[in-house]
Amino acid sequence: MSREPLSHAHAHDHSHSHSHCLPGDGACCSSCETHEIALLDKLSIRYPWLLNLTSTRVRLVLGALLFIGGLLLKPYPFPSFLVFLTGYLIVGAGVIMQAFVSMTRGKFFSEHFLMSVATIGAFIIGEYAEGFAVMFLYLIGEELEHRAVDRTRRSIDALNEIRPLVAHLEEENGVRDLSPAKIRIGDTILVYPGERVPLDGRLLDGEGSLDYSALTGESRPVKVQEGTEVMAGAINGSGLLRLSVLRDEENSAVMRIMHLAEEAGQKKTPVEMFTERFSRIYTPIVVFMAIAIALIPPLALPGQDFQTWIYRALSFLVISCPCALVISVPLAYIAGIGNASKRGVYVRGSQYMEAMTRLDTVVFDKTGTLTTGRFDIVGVSIAPGVREEELLALAASLEQHSTHPVAEAVTRYAVRTRDKGAPLFALDKVTEIAGHGMTAELDGQMLLAGNRKLMDRFGIGIVNPGTGFPSATAVHIG
Repeated sequence: MSREPLSHAHAHDHSHSHSHCLPGDGACCSSCETHEIALLDKLSIRYPWLLNLTSTRVRLVLGALLFIGGLLLKPYPFPSFLVFLTGYLIVGAGVIMQAFVSMTRGKFFSEHFLMSVATIGAFIIGEYAEGFAVMFLYLIGEELEHRAVDRTRRSIDALNEIRPLVAHLEEENGVRDLSPAKIRIGDTILVYPGERVPLDGRLLDGEGSLDYSALTGESRPVKVQEGTEVMAGAINGSGLLRLSVLRDEENSAVMRIMHLAEEAGQKKTPVEMFTERFSRIYTPIVVFMAIAIALIPPLALPGQDFQTWIYRALSFLVISCPCALVISVPLAYIAGIGNASKRGVYVRGSQYMEAMTRLDTVVFDKTGTLTTGRFDIVGVSIAPGVREEELLALAASLEQHSTHPVAEAVTRYAVRTRDKGAPLFALDKVTEIAGHGMTAELDGQMLLAGNRKLMDRFGIGIVNPGTGFPSATAVHIG
């Protein structure tokens, strides 16, 4: 066997992609509550076809058609009124019902109440299009906000994919499969090769490697040995792991990540909280001012009639409707988050979008964020007297037996160039040494593929270090 390495290949994580972020403003705000009215829920259970008929998209389409129809029929007052009224009831029913529900719960001066009073007032004074438009624009904003919320929920639900459903509990009489929720702190569990770790634990004996890419984005396996703490959600490599459970399921790494994601989505920005506080003060002031406009002048001033001042009070309500207030803030954040998503930037909530306005430095986690975490060969350095085709065939013959990302990169590169190279070799006594590399025998000689530690372990000097790729990971073949 030659005591010098034949050569080495360089693997580098250079496949770039963008992490996509799921936009969302978190939990539904008060403007989203119209879809949670108990009455509609009961009706939808009894009459399932109502779910399609009352969906926001259907209402938006019908509302747009009826709004255009009402404008076209303006020369004909009564038909125009009927069309606008029908459309108003279709797009504004949710707001009116939510105002009614809020009143039954003691919340009289909600934005839904003011919008309902203002738009009904618009119809009373003959401004049908304005009353309809307020409800229609509000429904558009509500639909955009629901889409953002749904994306956030889907991103949180996706975390369930890394949450194992079964834990192998080691007992005196053998191994029993249980739900992770039934495992107690201090129990011993087994994690077989290729399985996800169900609970946080400490390795009791031996050693192995774990893939934490689902939690950290880093695809390179992490070597673990006796006493090492292991997080739930990681994928076990090629060996059997015995773990002593440190935390129950509710406090495991996966559940903590899910809780953090949910809490982040529920946080609101200072601007959003200000608009909510402002609306609680603004709405009653506007209502009482409208009442004052309708009553005080006719009672206090001679020659003033109630009809004129009631008309003016209703006009004041229409002008003071907080539609812009309740739509503009969430729409601004949703538009920003959506545009960022289209450009490959994942913003988890509106509070982080606002925080970005104060940034002066950005620090990125490279693997899994700016890159895909998929390694590839960027160059091959060959020792004198060695053909590249033979080197790649030897490397792939050995690395194909490993699931390590760098080994997979070597195998993929060899397969791509195989049509112009030698076929793969049949090897004996293939062994993987964690944290070092692979060994095998070929025609009685030992074949090695791994890092410098593996070469030093077998006393093989590095002839050609391949300094042309300083940022790459070197795989030595000897």
